[in-house]
Amino acid sequence: KGNCVEYVYPERDDQEYLELLPFYAIPDGAHNSTHDSSWFRIADGTNSNKFYYGVACYRQIDISDIFARTEDMNRSKIQKSVVLLSEEPLFGLMEARTRIVTEAYFGIGEEQFNNDLLRDWFDSLRTTVTQDTLYEGLCLVTALAKLQLNVLRIVKLMLLQKKILIIGSPAHTVSNIIVSLVSLIPGVLYDGFLPQIEEHKQCNMPFQLFEEKRILQPYLPIQHMDLLRHSDSYLVGVCNMMFTKNSCVDPDIIVHIENGTVEVVQPTSRINKLMRLSRADKYFIEDIIQHQKNRLDDSNWLGSDGWVRKRFEEYFMRLCAVSMLPDVLHPKSDSNLSLDLIGTSSGSIDAFVS
Repeated sequence: KGNCVEYVYPERDDQEYLELLPFYAIPDGAHNSTHDSSWFRIADGTNSNKFYYGVACYRQIDISDIFARTEDMNRSKIQKSVVLLSEEPLFGLMEARTRIVTEAYFGIGEEQFNNDLLRDWFDSLRTTVTQDTLYEGLCLVTALAKLQLNVLRIVKLMLLQKKILIIGSPAHTVSNIIVSLVSLIPGVLYDGFLPQIEEHKQCNMPFQLFEEKRILQPYLPIQHMDLLRHSDSYLVGVCNMMFTKNSCVDPDIIVHIENGTVEVVQPTSRINKLMRLSRADKYFIEDIIQHQKNRLDDSNWLGSDGWVRKRFEEYFMRLCAVSMLPDVLHPKSDSNLSLDLIGTSSGSIDAFVS
């Protein structure tokens, strides 16, 4: 019968919203693995300016392992996902909680596929949001290990609001890398949860990078590729190579997770310039990578995800401070500063200085 929603709790009448969920919940290429997970944003069907943040934990099991078969189970394997939606982007925490109940839901015996189990689990969820909670489950180690110096290049292109397609598998890795990269830019994903810092306000932070036709989607299924057709910019994670062959996607760069490379699809002088890191930029990102490699255990602050985010916060603060210097805003004809001014209507950063 194809992808469909079998059970919803609490009940909702929003049919359009429910029709979107199945393709986010069962990742592209899911038949090739026994388990995976995806993170995504989905618009409220009754309010296009409101988003829900979703985590889907997927499992595939043999029909022989089904405790109580039904007439519609006529294939050799069964694929299902447990999906948790939240009004807040607590992706890592949500996956940790959902993974536990998914194991029980797919377990052995009478509890298998027991919807009462999901209802009771949902009713028991209680979370106090703290700064540590926001970043729980994110893994900058993976992003830095796979992308190396390209992490800084991608972050700069995010600020320029370019169209960035990140492709790889499994969906969990792609989703986590995208959210981890966004977490490097102060306040973008978690505006409203972090304490307001005066220096951030002076630099117009948090930057408004993803609004209106600027799309952030940690995982996008092939069935919803057309969402990118009319976008002004995007940062999107995908698992299907068909995204690279369709004209409606039209990316500026494609990031290949498997080999950590960045493919410039539409070269411009601005993009080419940002792909060439300055000596200071190379030192900055190489120092971060080295500290992560040298980190011996989770108790060390140096090299931790929190330490990396702090380094990037300092990077943006220095960048903003330099961009507001008189010689930068109004350079003299003999100035040896090389500028890449950004003129976005969304209040993004004023200048890159290299």
